Amino acid sequence: MEGDNSKVIPLSEGVAEGGGRQQFYMSQTNTIIRCPWAGSDPDYIAYHDNEWGVPLHDDTKLFEMLVLEGFQAGLSWITILKKRPAFARAFCQWDIERIARFGKRDVGRLMSDTSIVRNRLKIESAINNARSPANGNGVGADDRVGAVGRDL
Repeated sequence: MEGDNSKVIPLSEGVAEGGGRQQFYMSQTNTIIRCPWAGSDPDYIAYHDNEWGVPLHDDTKLFEMLVLEGFQAGLSWITILKKRPAFARAFCQWDIERIARFGKRDVGRLMSDTSIVRNRLKIESAINNARSPANGNGVGADDRVGAVGRDL
C-alpha cells in the first residue's frame, strides 16, 4: 500500500469452507489487504476473501470448481462468478451422480438455458467429468468419496 508504512498484522483466523485454514490481514490503519484483482465488485471481493487460495477437500466443491474453471476458459472469472448460482441450478447443485446420468435431453436443456454459458463442448465436458472413473463411474459411492481431490 503506497504511503502506508505500517506493517501488516493478522486480522483474524478461521476455518474456511472445505476445512482449510484462512487468515485475514489488515494494516495497522485498519485497511483490509486484498490482491488488486479483487477490485471493488462484491462478488469478486467475497470470492477473494472466502475462497481464493483456501484448500478444498470436499468432492462436491472440488467438482463445482473444476466445472466452473472449464466454463471460464476464454472468459473472465467475474463472468462465471456472476452466473455461479445459475450454474448450480442447471447442474443439480453439483450432484455428481445426477450429472453423470445427464443425456442428450439435458444437454439440450443446458444449451437453451440463457442464464449459463451455452457452449456444447463445455457442457459435455462437465458431464464427462462427472462420468469419469475418478468420480465413481461404476464404483460404489463409498469408493468415490475423496476421488475428485485425489485426482486433482
